[in-house]
Amino acid sequence: MLEIVNQMYVEGKIADKQKHGMIVCIPKKPKLTHPEDYRPLTLLNADYKMMSRILAYRLSPWLTTLHPSQHCGIRGHTVFEALATVRDAIANAEYSRSKLCLLSLDFKEAFDNISHSYLFNILKTYGLSAVPATHPRYVQERYVVY
Repeated sequence: MLEIVNQMYVEGKIADKQKHGMIVCIPKKPKLTHPEDYRPLTLLNADYKMMSRILAYRLSPWLTTLHPSQHCGIRGHTVFEALATVRDAIANAEYSRSKLCLLSLDFKEAFDNISHSYLFNILKTYGLSAVPATHPRYVQERYVVY
């Protein structure tokens, strides 16, 4: 297993079969009438999943620099912390009798709809090109879109 991970991580050798996944549709509710009633689940190659975990772990120190209110994808942060932040803002506005405007955005399928070249440029902007395993080209070569 170590040899396979080293080939993928150090040498950058990933076979096309390792990048492919099988999509299985899991029902969200009993009565299925629309495509939205299914949750797509992608079954990936175990080697590739392990490599993705290693890469995610190596990228994690930069996640907290994105925005102080970033909750998604940061170890130890949950949706409950985000909810508590909103509750605290409301309580503070009520206590201080000040106006408050809350805006909630749902970026449904955001990763599928945003320019991936833009995302890779953002990685460069945050200085990730200096770390070989987090270099945008390294990440980009491992990402396959069909």
